[in-house]
Amino acid sequence: MKECLAGILWKARHDASADRTHLAMESAHEQGEIQLRVPRVSVRLWAQHGETVSRLETEFMSLRRQLEKSGLQLDHFACMHGLPVPTGAYSAVLLEARA
Repeated sequence: MKECLAGILWKARHDASADRTHLAMESAHEQGEIQLRVPRVSVRLWAQHGETVSRLETEFMSLRRQLEKSGLQLDHFACMHGLPVPTGAYSAVLLEARA
């Protein structure tokens, strides 16, 4: 499922075998993913600008409190400067060996 709100694209995927929901967001300058396996939540954020990273990190305790009020436990929170390197079929280094 995909939904676009205010220029941010959210993608949701549910893994029924692990009873886990994965949400990912993407905009021009920020990316993030949230993994939810009730009652546990993991959040990873990337921001292109250092000021944005600082602002997100200062909101960390507020996020934790809001999640706990909702009955969820924040297992992991990370906010990194820069955008993640895309992974895919063309990002791997190929090696050719001959005997």
